[in-house]
Amino acid sequence: MIRTRKSCNYKVKSILNRKNVGSVRCFSSCLSNLVGKPNSMSEVKIIVPTDFQNPASTALQQAIMLAKRTSGSLALLHIADEDHPEKSEDKMTALCESVLKEHGITCHHMVEHGDIYEDIGRITDRHNATFMVIGTHGLRGLAQHLFGARIIKVLNSVSVPAIVVQDETPVQKDFRKILLPVDDIESFEEKVRSTIPFAQWSGAEVMLYAIAHPMKNEKKLREHIELSRKLLNEANVSFEETEESPTVFSAGIAKQTLNFAKTWGADLIVISLCDTENMANINEADCERILTNDDHTAVLVAPEKLVKQKLFG
Repeated sequence: MIRTRKSCNYKVKSILNRKNVGSVRCFSSCLSNLVGKPNSMSEVKIIVPTDFQNPASTALQQAIMLAKRTSGSLALLHIADEDHPEKSEDKMTALCESVLKEHGITCHHMVEHGDIYEDIGRITDRHNATFMVIGTHGLRGLAQHLFGARIIKVLNSVSVPAIVVQDETPVQKDFRKILLPVDDIESFEEKVRSTIPFAQWSGAEVMLYAIAHPMKNEKKLREHIELSRKLLNEANVSFEETEESPTVFSAGIAKQTLNFAKTWGADLIVISLCDTENMANINEADCERILTNDDHTAVLVAPEKLVKQKLFG
C-alpha cells in the first residue's frame, strides 16, 4: 500500500524475508529537502586519539572523510606513556603535515602525558571537540595496546559522540544506512540527537529498530518511538521503522541486533553506554560485542549527556 502526503512518501513494506523472525513491522518515511549538514552548524572539530597502531590509522582515514564532508578540522591526540615523548611528537607532526598536504584539511596535534581513561575525555572537552573518531583493537587485541577491548572505559569519559572503528572497518565517504536501536533507557534522546547530524551530513537513511522484548518497559518503548519520529521529522531525516519479536535466545540482544544490521546493510550502528543491566536493552556486555563486531561495522556511541551546541551550533 502506498499513500502520498505533502513532502513525504509513506509506504508499508517488509524488508526481511527469512523464517522465524517473529512479528516484523516496517514503515518507511522518506522526507524531502535533505540538507548536507545541520542548520546553524558551528565549526566542526574532530578529535582523533591515536596510538600509532592500525585501528588508529583507520580512525584517522575515517575522520578525514568526515572532515571533508563537514568542512571540519582535525585534532590528533596521543597520550604518551613512553620515556621519550619527542619521538611521538615527531610522528604526530608528520601525520598532520601529511593530512594537510594530501587532503587540504586543517590539522593540529597534541602529545600529552596522563591517564587515557580520564584524560581523553578531559582534553576533548578542553578543545571543544564536536565529536571523536577512535579505533579499537577489539576483543582479540593485546591488553597493553592503548585502547584494546577496554575501549568502553575510555568512551565513558567522553561527553561528545564518538565513532568507533576497527582495523578492518571500511572507510566510508558517507554513512548511508544508520541503524538506531530503540530502547527504554532514560538517555535515549541523546542517541537520537547524536544520530541526526551524521544522517544530515551524509543524507543517510535511519532505521528505527525495536525488539519487542518482554523485559522492556512497553510504555517507555512506545514513547521513544514517537520521540524518534518527531525529532527525525523535524530534522528532515529519512527513516524507516522495524519491530521484531526476540528471535535469538542468548543473553542480551546484541546478536539479534547485529544480525539485523548485517541483513539491512547498516554501515553505522548507534549505541549508548548508559543502558541498565536489563538484558532487554543493549547493556555493557552487548556494547562490547557490538563495538568489536565481526562484520567490522562502525559504531556511533552517544554520550549520556549530549552538549547539543557542539553538534547544532
